[in-house]
Amino acid sequence: MTLGTPDSEAQMYARDPRGLRAQVERRVKNMTQKGQILTVVTGSRLHGLNTPESDYDYSGVFINDLSDIVNPFEKPEDTRWIEGETKDDTSYELRKFVKETVNGNPNFIEILFSNQVTFSTPIGDRMRANADRFIDSQRIFEAFKGYSNNQLNKMELFTPDARTPKFAVAYMRSLFNGIELLRDGTITNPIPVEFSIGEGSDTLLARQILQRVKFTPFAQFDSVRDLCTSVFAQLQVELARVFYATPPRKADKAWLTTFVREAYGA
Repeated sequence: MTLGTPDSEAQMYARDPRGLRAQVERRVKNMTQKGQILTVVTGSRLHGLNTPESDYDYSGVFINDLSDIVNPFEKPEDTRWIEGETKDDTSYELRKFVKETVNGNPNFIEILFSNQVTFSTPIGDRMRANADRFIDSQRIFEAFKGYSNNQLNKMELFTPDARTPKFAVAYMRSLFNGIELLRDGTITNPIPVEFSIGEGSDTLLARQILQRVKFTPFAQFDSVRDLCTSVFAQLQVELARVFYATPPRKADKAWLTTFVREAYGA
């Protein structure tokens, strides 16, 4: 399965209007010293929904020393914030990452299928090259449906404000991702310009829709409310249709178990 070609550092820095190169280099150096095996760009810059001023969001995977894992008096960290000036810069320990990804957690799936790789070791490369082994159709269907519904609940729970367009975009984006993952076994980044639904009989201008909703000022949100409602309904129906129409996939737990053991040198 092809995940796409990672952006080169030169391309990424050329798009960076705020001179973050030195910060990224310091952060990567720090991460390699702490067992980092993979770091990727996530968030709006990955999805193609950013502005020139948008922050860079980084996520990744690290690996603890085996000696710490087997030590009964140690409690190795499984999540950490990497020092840096960006808003979101989070990494997950390998065992947690594998478990959550197999469970279909959209935040972890996003890391696995990001094509903007800023740092990777041979372990990280091997993990990405075998991304299809993580996919479990049932869990992806449930997790992405649940994640999108959580965004809808936020829209209904909170008093409508500037966050409302953000929740609406997260709702639709997660469904676009979940549908593509179930149907094709991959996620395209950035969000495709055109997205086929209904056995190819209809096409949604996915990126245009998400950009329009995201960048509509909240005071004018009523102008896109009907659009959101229509797309919400279409994507929910399509997620269910694809799930039941596509041969089920199961995660290759035997391979993943061996991969993790070998990564720790066990």
